[in-house]
Amino acid sequence: MAAVGNGNVGRLLSMQKEAQEGARGRGTNNMRDLWLGCTVTDLILAYFRSVKANMMQTVIGNTLFTTSAHCLRLDKKATLKAIGHTVVAGKVQIHLLYDNINQYHQAWRANLTTQSALESGMAAMVIVNPDVDPKAFDGPGYYQRKAEATGKGELTFEKLKLDLDASQLESAAIANILRILTKYIPELARFKQDVDNFQYKKHSKHRIKLEKTEYHLLECSGFNEAYTQGNRDVILDAFVCQLGVSRKELEGRQFPVSSNQSTIAHIHTLLAQTSTCRTWFTSHKWVLPVIELWHMKWTFLKGIYKAHWASKVGKGDIGLRFAADRLGCKINPDKVDFYPGFRLAEVVLITMTLHFSSVHVPNVPTPNPSPFPQLSPSDPDLDHGLSIMSADDDNNNHNTDRLSNGAGAPLPSPASVLPQRRTDLNNASEDVQPAPSADNPEGDTLLYNNILLYRDLLHLYEFNTSVHDGDIGQTYEIIKWLCFYFFGVGSPNYGNELLHQGSSTSAILSKSTSTFG
Repeated sequence: MAAVGNGNVGRLLSMQKEAQEGARGRGTNNMRDLWLGCTVTDLILAYFRSVKANMMQTVIGNTLFTTSAHCLRLDKKATLKAIGHTVVAGKVQIHLLYDNINQYHQAWRANLTTQSALESGMAAMVIVNPDVDPKAFDGPGYYQRKAEATGKGELTFEKLKLDLDASQLESAAIANILRILTKYIPELARFKQDVDNFQYKKHSKHRIKLEKTEYHLLECSGFNEAYTQGNRDVILDAFVCQLGVSRKELEGRQFPVSSNQSTIAHIHTLLAQTSTCRTWFTSHKWVLPVIELWHMKWTFLKGIYKAHWASKVGKGDIGLRFAADRLGCKINPDKVDFYPGFRLAEVVLITMTLHFSSVHVPNVPTPNPSPFPQLSPSDPDLDHGLSIMSADDDNNNHNTDRLSNGAGAPLPSPASVLPQRRTDLNNASEDVQPAPSADNPEGDTLLYNNILLYRDLLHLYEFNTSVHDGDIGQTYEIIKWLCFYFFGVGSPNYGNELLHQGSSTSAILSKSTSTFG
């Protein structure tokens, strides 16, 4: 015991006791199950008597599985009913999320009676949001503010453009650039705390408190979301049948319902078709359709590949096509898979950021053999860049260089109109061409396209980090910008939907909704 150490004696004894208990064998619920042991023994002895007795194992296994599944189903039903009671009492707010499940059944010997078929079903879940103000989703107030906002006038391009907060987008871009630099440059790692304060405290729009999400899966159904009737059946099955909420208990309340754009369009059609109904329940005013952020981010990613995937790679073009060829990534630009496409876009953004920083940061003379000088983080001014000071400067005249977000190639304003990628200088219009220089009167097309790519990737990175960090204010600022972007990259369906919920959300929803996470 002395060789092991007195501090580890108790741990070894507890491990020995657990090993002895594990060797004895334990049944269901960490208890010895006499019935299970006798059943297994009888099956083994019966197998020795006859090989055909092996079928009894399958029969008994299916029976036990069915019994266990039935018990779990009853427990799940009780849990969902309890959630429905807490929703009716106003203690929690729920958010319904559902999407389709497709299963293809192929007929190996197709004939008139047996053919291949595609079955569609629905998988749904409810997200529980505690500590939500009951006035956050006030149904009558919502429709009253919506009518007032409609009477103020039509939504024009100038109103949408003025609604953009360009300074907030610029601050978020600077913060994310600094985050990349401090993460991948060891000499700048000591500035991480300053960058976090700059992003999460000084320039945070509306950051909610992060907490573990409580969600509950619902029973799968066979409704088809490709039709308006199918979406109505899914919503009614979730709230009325599974959660047990009655029609009167839905009166005057609203619940967010999320899915992809096509499903949300069908829900809008349902609301329009039933708007003349007399009751709150039959008019479906208690349904508040919202597009899932994941689907929105996926469409954003598809638009980036559609706008910036070069058909041919030229000299100096370090865009998406070049990176995919060098890294051996099999990317189909016409049908982009989310996770491989997002990883490649993130790699290109990080590479371009580090490349620009290494090119435009001048070499400060210092005895340190490292390519970067010794850094002293003495309260840097992050609004104008990251201050890099040489440690051997004893005077007040410090040799200071700044890493700004526009090193050598300033990014265009986030509130500007989105130009298209330039592929033909002769056919390109004058409003999308960069300013000509003395050496090249037509401008640097490659630099211009790289700047557009860097801006779009940076906004994608901002959108992803804002959702991850819980800054819903910054997320909505990116959504306002996406109203323009989706129309420019050929996704008018998402653009039209964002016009409904993006710019006018702050005018329609109540102020208490800001506390909703």
